[in-house]
Amino acid sequence: MSMGNEMSITEIRAELPDVVTRAEGGEVTFITRHGRRVAAIVSLNLIKNDLATAEREAWRDDLINQVMTENAGLFQRLADA
Repeated sequence: MSMGNEMSITEIRAELPDVVTRAEGGEVTFITRHGRRVAAIVSLNLIKNDLATAEREAWRDDLINQVMTENAGLFQRLADA
């Protein structure tokens, strides 16, 4: 995997198809704005475990919020007991 390639947003616009092709091959391209890295284009294979973890965490957080909302009265009664 190649690391460290940097391109400005303007450069990315002009070369996006090539950048995506290189990402499929494992190259990471950092996108810069005013000389500072702000994003990256990477292969999904590189981050799929992180994405799966993030999706599971989001699902868990949504479920917890739903349970808390639906059972707010019950939780309050338990806390008061």
